[in-house]
Parts: sequence; C-alpha cells; structure tokens
Amino acid sequence: MLNPEEGHASGPREALWYAVPYFEQVRDYLRSRGVRVEYLYREEAVRAAAWARVEELRPSYFVGVGHGSATTYTGFRLNKILWVDMVGAAGLGGQAELAERWNPEWGRRTVFLLLSCVTARELGPWMANSGMAWSYLGWDHLFGFIANVGKRKGADWRESPDVLFLGPVEEAFARCAAAELSPGATYVSIRSRYSSYVASPEVPERWKALLRHDMIHMRVLGGLGNPPGVPGVPRVPRELLAAAAGAAAGLAVGAVARALKK
Repeated sequence: MLNPEEGHASGPREALWYAVPYFEQVRDYLRSRGVRVEYLYREEAVRAAAWARVEELRPSYFVGVGHGSATTYTGFRLNKILWVDMVGAAGLGGQAELAERWNPEWGRRTVFLLLSCVTARELGPWMANSGMAWSYLGWDHLFGFIANVGKRKGADWRESPDVLFLGPVEEAFARCAAAELSPGATYVSIRSRYSSYVASPEVPERWKALLRHDMIHMRVLGGLGNPPGVPGVPRVPRELLAAAAGAAAGLAVGAVARALKK
C-alpha cells in the first residue's frame, strides 16, 4: 500500500493530504482481516521501496493513491512509481544509477487499485494488455472531490463532503484487497455508491456533476475475477459492467439535457 500524503504540495493545499485517513482505513481493515500489509507512508512511498516489496512478495494486490498522468503513477513528492514501458530502456533520463527495470513477472498476478488521475488512459491498458498486471482499476480523467479546506475525513458527508467521493473508494478497495470483492465487483460497488448519492435529494446538485464525472471515468482493465491463488468470489459478468457504465453515462446525459433546458 502506498499513501504518500505529499505530491505537488503539502498539508491542506495538497489533495493527497485529504486521502490519508481513507487509505489508513484500508490498511486497518485489511489488518483486522489478518491480511499482511506492507504500508508505505510519506517518504517510504517511493519507487525503490515499492519495487523492493513487489519483487520480494509478488503481492496479490497493489493499493495506492497518488498523482498521475496518462502514462505515469507517482508517490511521495511525485516520485515515479509506475510508467508505460518501465520494463524497457531509459524512462528515468538514462542515468546509470536509475536504470532499474520492472520485471514483468512481479505483477503478473497482481490487482492494481490506484486512486490516481488519468492513469487508466495509457498506463492501465499497457499493464493489463501486456500482462504486467492481472487487473488494473483506476481513472482515465481527473478524479475530483469536494472537501472543507484544512479538515480531513469526518463522520459523514454532511460534515465532510469528501466522504461522498473517497468513502466508496476506501470501502471497495479494502474489500477487494481482502479478497471479498473481485476487481469487477469493486468497480460495480463504487459506481453503485456514487449512483445512490446522485439519486439522493439530500446531496447538493452542485456536487452531483462531479460524482457523475468520477463514475464515468473509472475503468477496470484486465481480469474481472480474483487473481490466481486467491479464493474465488462471484465474478461480475461483463454485461453487468457494461450496464453499470451505461447507467452512469445516462445520468450524465440526463444532467446535460436538463441543463440545456434551463
């Protein structure tokens, strides 16, 4: 698990700062289930430490939060963790001392669960399609959320609006990494929670557009069932995934239509 806390900035000015308690809860949930967790926080959430753990343990799940781009996932202070073609040449400026290479076998049976903007656009497909990962769940656009500046996770969304956005991710990631949800079911779980908030008359309309956006841009790539060696849980048929995606798109189209009528 990677929970870097600092990316572009630090403290309340940094989006990752608000995610910290959610990923601490993922860690605590897993430990309460007897799952071994290698938890990399702040300065530990860097490539050298992450790669060493993956090489040694060949984990079934790799859970992280961090800034990203279409091709790259980063950790503490934007340290480069995963990127397209990381098994090939260069990638780090050609410096000899940084010439380490990701071994394709390390993550072949690993589910990658990454709350990281845009990485599902190119990094996720590259890892899933090339066999670098068993499954990859992430976002192909910016992940947005609302928060009260300077305040982290409260009791519920009325106290802390970030609970609406980060709470479903926390719960689903934790259950997936505990082998209680398959990657496909994790995807459906997050969408279902977001859909319930969008349908709720209590949630302010100005927040619903962002919830719809996050729903529409989440992707699950590669294997939908649990990875080899992990006890099976009910697999979500691709037709249901398509239906979930279609429902989210329909919500967005409906929102646009309503806006055009006003």
